[in-house]
Amino acid sequence: MEGKEKGWIIATIVLTVLLVGAVVAIIILAVNQGDDGDTQALQQQVEQLEAEISTLETELAAAEAEAQDAAQATAQPTDQELLTVLGESLISDPNMFTLGQIKIEGDWARVSLAPVDPTTTQGDSCYYNKRGGYWRFEGCGTGLTPDDLPGAPESLFQ
Repeated sequence: MEGKEKGWIIATIVLTVLLVGAVVAIIILAVNQGDDGDTQALQQQVEQLEAEISTLETELAAAEAEAQDAAQATAQPTDQELLTVLGESLISDPNMFTLGQIKIEGDWARVSLAPVDPTTTQGDSCYYNKRGGYWRFEGCGTGLTPDDLPGAPESLFQ
């Protein structure tokens, strides 16, 4: 269910609770002014309405929790999370490489691939540039410099 639909459900439940509360208040006023025969019937109605209010409040709490869960589920991933996925996608053999350090400098990032066994394999660094809201691969290599990637900050290579 989309967020707008959940918002309408929550608004409907809130308005229903308010309306039932208003009816209870009217019945209470009527009970205080009626005769004894009507009083018992009205008190039963009040008890029923109070039970309905309790049920609606429970439904409202559940709907609010569901809306909050939905909002969290649709939250955008962080740059760190996105770069982690990109870095992991570069590892063709997990027996040789693991994801190393991720360094973000503005719209540039370096994702390091660390060797599982540094005595037999050298690590690597892959560079990304964020353009139009997306991280784009710019190059990979241990010897890359800022001259190789125009616009990349020098601090990214340290």
